[in-house]
Amino acid sequence: MRKYLLIFLVTIWTIFIGISFVWLNDYSSRPGIPADVSAKLPKGIFFESDSKIPKLLIFVHPHCPCSHATLGELERLVATTQDLANIKIIFYKPNDKPSEWIETDLWQNARVIPNVEIATMSEEEIQRFGVVTSGQAILYDADGNLVFSGGITLSRAHEGNNKGRKIIEKYLHEGEILAGETPVFGCSLTSSVIMQNQP
Repeated sequence: MRKYLLIFLVTIWTIFIGISFVWLNDYSSRPGIPADVSAKLPKGIFFESDSKIPKLLIFVHPHCPCSHATLGELERLVATTQDLANIKIIFYKPNDKPSEWIETDLWQNARVIPNVEIATMSEEEIQRFGVVTSGQAILYDADGNLVFSGGITLSRAHEGNNKGRKIIEKYLHEGEILAGETPVFGCSLTSSVIMQNQP
């Protein structure tokens, strides 16, 4: 009897592990809602003196664990592109939250990336960009025209060679755009959006 009970428990455990693995794999590879991005860069985001080179915006929720991978990929991107673009990381900050709310490890990691400006935006300000997923990258050319919109990670919370980063690198180095959009992997950026990819 004991032997059969042990076999039964091992079988149940194996099934549980298998289901968990499938669920995690599906979750990590499921993209978030893409941004409905404006074709022109909204005014007031960069200084006029920054207008002669492309502009890259990265939107991050300060409590999204998936966005660690985005910042890791951004750091690699910065290392290969140097001063070829003005880059700004925009953290979501609700109007009713103190500054301490955004000062997470993601915020601290962003601060040490060289040649990158950090800013905060409320939900109302972020809505101008149509962005709803943390980790969203938007690239505009020197004239403020949309070039690329998407993610720069391989999947949710996974770093590594990916199409989004390669597209941006190639455009900044050669002026050639391979594709205008890639999936973005991350959590809901603002509180009012219920993500289709949340468990």
